[in-house]
Amino acid sequence: MKEFTKSMFGCSLALSLFAMKQMANVLTPRERGEHRGPATKAFDSVTQCTKGQFGSTLQSTFSAMNNLQRGVVDLMFGMLFPWTLPGGRRREKRSVEAGKRYYPARETVIYADIESVSVPVRPLSGF
Repeated sequence: MKEFTKSMFGCSLALSLFAMKQMANVLTPRERGEHRGPATKAFDSVTQCTKGQFGSTLQSTFSAMNNLQRGVVDLMFGMLFPWTLPGGRRREKRSVEAGKRYYPARETVIYADIESVSVPVRPLSGF
């Protein structure tokens, strides 16, 4: 029990210092051509190491919950910053015709058969 307690406190200390290191890593710029920065790589590494300690049931549970929370984060960032995609690329595309900008997230297309729509016309009274 004594060794377990020492290990638990050591893990707690390591995670606290890891968090401090990642605060510094967030400010460190990405290397040229890299998609992920040093903090993201470090968190992914710790996540994979921890996931390796799980059995198959916990790994499946983790994967399902991780996909859910990543989807929620994508949704939240999409609502806060609608001009970006999860990968950080702008949604803005150049249209082939006339060089107009194209925003697929904001585009609404309504199709209606004008001839089949009948709107009753009533004369205005009192004028």
